[in-house]
This record gives sequence, structure tokens and C-alpha cells, in this order.
Amino acid sequence: MTETDEAALARKADHDDYGIAYIKTFPDDLSKFKGLLDDFLGRVPAKSRILDIGCGNGSYVSYFLKQGHDAIGIDISLTMLEEAKKVVPEERLFLMDMHAMEELGEGTFDCVLSITSMLYANKEYLPRVLKQVYRLLKPGGKFLLMMLEGEGDGLIKHSFGGSEVVTYTTYYHVDELKERVQSGGFSIEQERLTNLVVSSHQEISLFCSKNPENA
Repeated sequence: MTETDEAALARKADHDDYGIAYIKTFPDDLSKFKGLLDDFLGRVPAKSRILDIGCGNGSYVSYFLKQGHDAIGIDISLTMLEEAKKVVPEERLFLMDMHAMEELGEGTFDCVLSITSMLYANKEYLPRVLKQVYRLLKPGGKFLLMMLEGEGDGLIKHSFGGSEVVTYTTYYHVDELKERVQSGGFSIEQERLTNLVVSSHQEISLFCSKNPENA
């Protein structure tokens, strides 16, 4: 087993535990983010091809499908995908690590979103993940990224209801995250700070567009 394989298995185990605890605490997470998602959808064409990275329980993919979009979701956690199958057709869900999305076709999505899933990307590897997002998007495609505001990265204890889960988590200051995203080839159309889920950290949401490759 390679070091990369071991890292992927560790991420999967962490995300399984985190996902189970999250679902128990926030069974209807769509309601918390619906306003944000509606704002995002207002920026994209009708019947857009949408990729949800870290789709979790599938609530966002299900919502996009009901709005007439062509949405699919990926997640590294089989446990989460089993939950997602309760509300999303199985053929629209894929077991996949966001660090390895090569099998998805270049320029095949109008929109990509990541609602806190990239918290689990080591800061060293985030540029690689953003490069994959850039590759997957059509010219001018839209990207919604949500991360948590804060300092540092490492193994962090998260408390959800009666459960405590330790998982690798990264935090960013707003300017730091914006610089990473812009270096990845994206223009930032809007930034937004909210406190929708985690009381100790604000969420940073960046509404972005893919720049032309020769920009």
C-alpha cells in the first residue's frame, strides 16, 4: 500500500465518523444552507451540470435535481453515500476522493460546489484539489467554496450533540483563502461570512468563476 493509499484510507475513516455524528446532529442541513444555495443557483444557467464535492447525505444534490439541474455527488465515505441513496438515484452518486477526481471528464461541469468538504484537504494539497476543480469546469464555470475561518490546521475535536469526533481540519483567514483560490485560476465575485453551523468559527463562502486559461 502506498503512502497515498494510506492517507486516503485515513481520510475515509475520519469522514465516516464525522459524517455519522453530523447527520445525527443536523439531519436537515439543507435548511441551514438553502439561502446560500439559492444564491448560487441564481448565478448559473438553467439545467446546469453540477458537481457536489463531498455530497454527504445527498440533500444538496436532491435539491438541485428538483430545481431541474443535472447534478451528481461524490464522497469518500461509503456510509454517507448510503444515506444519500435514500434521496438521490444511485447512478448519480460516486465513491471518490476529492484528491483524485481524474476519472471525471475535463470541462464537463457548469458548476462545482464544496460546502466545507475541503476542510479535510491538507493546506499543502489544496492547490491540487483546486486545480482539479478548474479542470472539471467549463469556461466561465461557477465554483462555490465554503470553508471555516480560523487559524492553523491539524487533528481537531468536533462536538456534535453527544458525539465527539477527531478529524483533520484546516482553517483559513479570509485573505489567505482568497489568495489560494485566485492562484488556482478563479475570480472571486462575492465573499460572505456566516455563522450557520459552528458557533466557534464563521463560515467563509466564496462565489467564484473560472478564468480563461490565458488570463
